[in-house]
This record gives sequence, C-alpha cells and structure tokens, in this order.
Amino acid sequence: MSHSISQKAVKAFIDKVPWTKVSKKIASTTKGQRLWPSQTAKNDADLNFRIDRGADMGGGKAELVLQPNKGAKDPKVKAVANKNSHMTLAKVTLDPKNDSNGNSASKSLLDSFKDMKN
Repeated sequence: MSHSISQKAVKAFIDKVPWTKVSKKIASTTKGQRLWPSQTAKNDADLNFRIDRGADMGGGKAELVLQPNKGAKDPKVKAVANKNSHMTLAKVTLDPKNDSNGNSASKSLLDSFKDMKN
C-alpha cells in the first residue's frame, strides 16, 4: 500500500484512543461498524482516522481496522481517504478479556501500520 501518511500522525491518533471503551464496544458492534470515534464532522476532521470493527476472531476477540477519514484535517490523510476511505492502513486483533486497556493493541496497531506501509 503506497501512501504518504506519516507514522507520527497515526501515533497521535492511537495515543488518543480510549482502549477500555473500544474494548467494551466490541461485543455489541458488527463487522464494518465504527468503534471509535463516533462519526461526526468534528471527530473526522480533528482525529483524521477511525477504528472500525473487522472480522470476528473467535473467543470474543475481534479485528480492529484503522481507516482514513475523508473529512480529515491532515492533507495526506484526506488525500488517501478521497481515493479510498475504506483503505486498511493497519489492523490488529484485540482480546477484550486479556487486553481490555489496549496496551498490546495500541503498540501492535502502530507496528501493523509500519508493516503495511512498506
């Protein structure tokens, strides 16, 4: 996947994610739905990205998918989203039972972004 989105922009987003809240929403959210942030023009602009629920990985685990927002303030993120707002920039499996605070998920999501960009 070729794009010019910076690792710094992704890390800034990941650092704002309320992982405990995201972890709790997994059970009641279906594949393709937004987990965080809620969909508003302000959130889309200010946060640049979103986390959607991906595939069910069994045992209560779910895949989380990082995607760009079309309304992003960051021009590089916006350019990517305008080409494909459903582009998977990174993905990770979250296990709410064993990582409810998202410690490993946040690091793994950034690592996935680095891997998928290269």
